[in-house]
Amino acid sequence: MQITPHRAVPDQEQVTKADVYFYRPNPEKGKPGITIKHTVDLTTGKQIGETEVLTKAHTPVSREELAEAVEAVKDKSEPVKALYKDRDPGDVKWEYLQMKINRKSEQFEPGDRVVRFVFTANPVGNQEPVPVRVIVNLTKDLIVSDDR
Repeated sequence: MQITPHRAVPDQEQVTKADVYFYRPNPEKGKPGITIKHTVDLTTGKQIGETEVLTKAHTPVSREELAEAVEAVKDKSEPVKALYKDRDPGDVKWEYLQMKINRKSEQFEPGDRVVRFVFTANPVGNQEPVPVRVIVNLTKDLIVSDDR
């Protein structure tokens, strides 16, 4: 879920409306999901206007999707498995960036929910850890190395 407050306007300093977005995955794996949007009056908590269904919205990944993606990478990516090997799980950190896919390619197409991860770990002995970069397509359940 994402909540985006409307901007203040010159005549009205206080923000009184916000848009609420919910992403719903498609039950058919590999197909893009939908985003549900509605506007809420922040003073009353009531919905304003009609609910919208968006098919091409770039909705942020949820915490659950992110956790699912991290577990999939830890389970399926050999370089990430090697990074975790002989380390306490707390010694491995990761950062992510959600990607917006504008053009169809071999692995991605518009509407896919795609996240780029960079995993790094505390050094073991005198070795300097090399960051491990992977891209996860949550829509298609696909994990690929990001060799930039």
